[in-house]
Amino acid sequence: MKRFIFAFFVLSFIFAINVFAYSQELLEITLPLSQNLEEEDWLLFQIRDVFSEKVRELTSYVPTSSTDIEKQIIALQKKSENASFDESSAIEMGKLVSAKYALFSAVRKAKEEYFLSATIADLTTGKTLANATSSAKSSATALFSGEKSAIDEIMSKICSQLGIKSEKADVVIASEKPLTATQKKEEAEKKEKNFIEMKFRHTDSLLTEYTGSDEVVIIPDFIYKIGFAAFRQARNMKKVVFHSLVSEIGRESFAGTGLTEIEIPNTVLKMEKKAFFGCLYLKSATIPASVKVIAEQCFSGCTRLEKVEIANGITRLEKSAFTACTSLSRLVIPESVDYIGDFCFSGCTSLKEVIIKNPSCVIGNKSFYGTHCVILQE
Repeated sequence: MKRFIFAFFVLSFIFAINVFAYSQELLEITLPLSQNLEEEDWLLFQIRDVFSEKVRELTSYVPTSSTDIEKQIIALQKKSENASFDESSAIEMGKLVSAKYALFSAVRKAKEEYFLSATIADLTTGKTLANATSSAKSSATALFSGEKSAIDEIMSKICSQLGIKSEKADVVIASEKPLTATQKKEEAEKKEKNFIEMKFRHTDSLLTEYTGSDEVVIIPDFIYKIGFAAFRQARNMKKVVFHSLVSEIGRESFAGTGLTEIEIPNTVLKMEKKAFFGCLYLKSATIPASVKVIAEQCFSGCTRLEKVEIANGITRLEKSAFTACTSLSRLVIPESVDYIGDFCFSGCTSLKEVIIKNPSCVIGNKSFYGTHCVILQE
């Protein structure tokens, strides 16, 4: 009987979630597919982000994107004849996501001109609700920005096909009264705020996912904590700039990103396990005294890491914190450090000299295994 009641509640909960999702008219925004584009992945992410902004602004749909099943979605898109949409692929995608609708898009480059197309489809039937193709654009940025961007052009056509006649849509479709300078400024500020909040998805002050494609990422002032694997999609990110209120860097938050340098501010009190794990392009790292503990595998596998500044005030370097940092050649460990964990610097094959300024520092099992370095305790 208890099992039956439990099963009933579980099924009711799942049903409630599905009803909520459909009642909200969730619209899955897929990554655009591309033809004749080389080394322009950033463009696809930018187009998806701006499409999400426009959908939120002009329609009743709630935009979303399933980054965790992105590869499966792309594979389904590629099965379709026109490289962006067909009914059977749409229905298959509907089985993968919680959304009832999806926006498929594609970018094509021909003779140095860019074209953007988009289709909104019902994922339960695969039927097309609206579709549009932009006029030729002379630059990639004209696809997503400017007064006559391809996305604005497409959203105007889509809104017309969907029968959307809101004031917001009219601004795009046919604005009879030009905006004043103040109105333009307010509108620009509103769009910028919406765009930033869309790229930095968060729960209260905790960043849960970054969906942008910027090389330099500036953490907005409403984010105080970086959550688990928040930057897992930030393939293009080379530098991150923190503000003075960020206090925690979560587990795997920057793991596998394209960071080339990292300077952690002294407001950060905690860095969790694998925070910068496998950052293959990271060359330098500065860690302040406020952190106190460099967590397990924090910088493990950063094979290009050449320079690490560990501030006096840090007390522990945990297990495998710098394992396989094969470009690290010299290291100064300050007198505040009283513990170096097991395998902490194992596999750092270029490490030649380590100066440990605390003669009482406890060195764990195989902390420097495979390094052949000279350890000087002062």
